[in-house]
Amino acid sequence: MFSYGDNGYQLGMKFRDASLGYRGKRSEVSMMEFYGYYQHYRPGEPNLILCSGRLSQQYGVNAYSCVEANRLSFHFFNQKLLRSETYQGISNALSQGAATGRDVGVKTMLPASYPGSRRNLNQNYHACMAISRTYGSPTLFTTFTCNANWPEIQDALRCEPGQKPSDRADITSRVFHMKQQEYIEDIRSGEAYGPVTACEN
Repeated sequence: MFSYGDNGYQLGMKFRDASLGYRGKRSEVSMMEFYGYYQHYRPGEPNLILCSGRLSQQYGVNAYSCVEANRLSFHFFNQKLLRSETYQGISNALSQGAATGRDVGVKTMLPASYPGSRRNLNQNYHACMAISRTYGSPTLFTTFTCNANWPEIQDALRCEPGQKPSDRADITSRVFHMKQQEYIEDIRSGEAYGPVTACEN
């Protein structure tokens, strides 16, 4: 895939055109932006990262693992910024006689803004229970799945012949996300199943 020995992501990489200004206060490219740039399809430009079948899938998995590891390391090394010492477990240990808090071990707290963390799941659970307590139990449960034969997916695959939907997870996931958002909007507007009593943003 990298026949010319291209460099991967490195700390301190600058945006290519500094004359156009930076995004906010940052002048360096993040890891997510780097992998997103190289995994984006551009018409008329062959991209080996997207056209290598299972090797492309392996590249995507490795990129995802690197980005998630980078995010977790940020939370691990910036616990003071997250004010993790105010969380309940450590506060209870100190109130029970642990003078320094070292007896509770080294805990890394993930904030509620991190998807999949314990605080994020608890927050979503309490939001659902609050809605159910106020408006009653849900009356409908729906599922939404992806169809590889959707015309949007098939049209995108015609740009480079010989590929299957399983080879282009980026296309299928983007189309699925767009259609899922349309489905949610149909439900919220009341067109699909009637008026909506309550909704959690």
